[in-house]
Parts: sequence; C-alpha cells; structure tokens
Amino acid sequence: MDSNKDEADRCLDLAEQHLRENRFEEAEKFLKKAMKLYPTKKVE
Repeated sequence: MDSNKDEADRCLDLAEQHLRENRFEEAEKFLKKAMKLYPTKKVE
C-alpha cells in the first residue's frame, strides 16, 4: 500500500506542476489518478 501512496504523491506533484503551467486537463488527469491510488484530503 505504501507504493500506492508514493505513486499518488508523485501524481500530486505532477498535477501541481501542470496547474502552474495552466494545463488544467493534464492536472485533472493526475489528480484523479492520485485519488484512485491513495485517497487523501490533500487530493480533494
């Protein structure tokens, strides 16, 4: 389960990067993936 958490954290980092670059569709994709892997309040 920890590997899912690590992967979810990586997805969150990528989503934040895409948000800074105004690439909202890509950010949403990574946020959804993070939520599936390891749901947290930060993702919500």
